[in-house]
Amino acid sequence: MRPVLALAAAATLLLANEASAQYPPPYGQPGYGQPGGYGQPPPGGGYYGQPPPRGYGQPYGQPGYGPQGGYGPPPKPPAPLEPLFSLRINPIDLFFQRATIEGEVALIDYLSAELALKYVFGDPRASKDALYTSGGYEFSGRLGFWPGGTPLKGFFLKATGDYSFYRYESDVASSSFGEPALGMLLGSQTIFGRYSGFTFSGGIGARYVFAQERALRVPGPDAKANERFVCGDTESTKQIVCINHRGPELIGQLAIGWTF
Repeated sequence: MRPVLALAAAATLLLANEASAQYPPPYGQPGYGQPGGYGQPPPGGGYYGQPPPRGYGQPYGQPGYGPQGGYGPPPKPPAPLEPLFSLRINPIDLFFQRATIEGEVALIDYLSAELALKYVFGDPRASKDALYTSGGYEFSGRLGFWPGGTPLKGFFLKATGDYSFYRYESDVASSSFGEPALGMLLGSQTIFGRYSGFTFSGGIGARYVFAQERALRVPGPDAKANERFVCGDTESTKQIVCINHRGPELIGQLAIGWTF
């Protein structure tokens, strides 16, 4: 009888093992080699139905990059600030009987645009005992190239275009006229701050003034017999002075202001 019982128990155990191999345990139940089983977490760092822990794979206390704290490219650093606008005055022009204000804006890398306005309250070429007075204004447009790549900071080379309007007056006559000019200016600008602050700009260059000689009648005795007062192509028996701005001349900049 005992051999029969032992044989029956062995057969029962064999059938149970075959059924277990054909029918795996239900999903989510522990089982070796099955999803969600012991020691087998699914890819991503968490069990099914659970999000991966934030900062998985990162040092403790440091959030991971990318969605849900997973791995990903690091965030881009913010773009560095750059100066955008500079407003200056040019005290050195006061010695040349001009008052100047300059505004300059950064366009793109390496390039800037500048506009300068000048009020002219005298003629530095005139002598102290000149028999006339003068005044006017001047517009200057400049396109700046900055080799360092940061407009308004560092060395620059500027192409200048100027237009001047003058009015000369004496007790007996007056004359008004305009004169264009083209030139180049080489210099540098320093900002006492990283990207904004007090600014010093200095440079030197040259320009060519496209003008013609102009005669202005002034008080004085007439010319003697067979004599003439001459100014270019103009001859007169009345006393005249010759106003001549034509030709090359030096230009400079020694400006202070603020950059934003």
